[in-house]
Amino acid sequence: MSLAGIALLRSVDTTVMVSGNIALKQATISGADRGTQAAVEWLEANSKGAALQATDSAAGYFATLPLPDPSWFDATVWADAPKVNGGAADVAGNKTSYVIHRQCKLAGSYEVGGCSALQYLAGGAALTEGDSFRAGASAGFAKPKNVYYRITSRVEGPRNTVSIVQTTVEIRA
Repeated sequence: MSLAGIALLRSVDTTVMVSGNIALKQATISGADRGTQAAVEWLEANSKGAALQATDSAAGYFATLPLPDPSWFDATVWADAPKVNGGAADVAGNKTSYVIHRQCKLAGSYEVGGCSALQYLAGGAALTEGDSFRAGASAGFAKPKNVYYRITSRVEGPRNTVSIVQTTVEIRA
């Protein structure tokens, strides 16, 4: 009977620890939203003019995709990344950093940068392959391209919890 009681106590203790770890992991994933929001605000504030054509590593912005992708769990990749709240932990104990990569092969204008972008027809419908380049078809472009950006947020939480979340956003070029 004593052995069964000890086994039950150990089982409950382990379950509580696992539940706590899951809760901490969920909290870090929630914290990644703050990094994504800070990055989107930076993109919106800098989307006019040529600001997004060149890398601004101090702001965590890169005009091209890294090839190959770095190991996002390597802390040295995040050494110079912008920190939400100046690097201070939030109420849950999470510290959030982010980087932004424009989905282009080259820096510079999106027209020559080999960017992943979506262009629209005059009626607002997205182009499909061959729509604007078919012989005899009208160009019909009314809106500029919208370029895609990949935001990668890293959250360090209590008990050495680390979460990496990537989000793709579309911003008008």
